[in-house]
Amino acid sequence: MSKNNISADDIKTLREQTGAGVMDIKTALAEAGGDSKKALLILKEKGMAKAAKKGERATGQGLIHSYIHGEGRIGVLLEVN
Repeated sequence: MSKNNISADDIKTLREQTGAGVMDIKTALAEAGGDSKKALLILKEKGMAKAAKKGERATGQGLIHSYIHGEGRIGVLLEVN
């Protein structure tokens, strides 16, 4: 299936399901031959690979903040990189 035969409804549906970019969805649909289920699997695999790659990076800056509420029964520790 060529990129010209990909329907806008398929793109919209996959975008709602994955939050991926339109061009990534079009590419995945083209790879999957227009099959939305296969395209969804392709997008998930690419997303996992992208997340793993970003997860390995070390950050040089960030903020850690803690908050303890009341008499110490509830606490929060927040890290922002």
